[in-house]
Amino acid sequence: MTDCNMTEDCTRMAAKPAGGGFSLLGLLALWYRRARERQQLAAMKDLAWGDLGLSDIDVKREIKKPFWRP
Repeated sequence: MTDCNMTEDCTRMAAKPAGGGFSLLGLLALWYRRARERQQLAAMKDLAWGDLGLSDIDVKREIKKPFWRP
């Protein structure tokens, strides 16, 4: 699987593995990764966001999203 970062394509890839079946484990792993990334983003200092090319508004919007939303 390719490295995904909070996109709808990742949700589709996790939910539908190559065999065509449903991968609940893949979906749970994706949700866990999203939640962890958002927690890490929230813990960062404001100055670090700028180093990553992110604006305050973008970060705050991302942090507020629930884990199941890309």
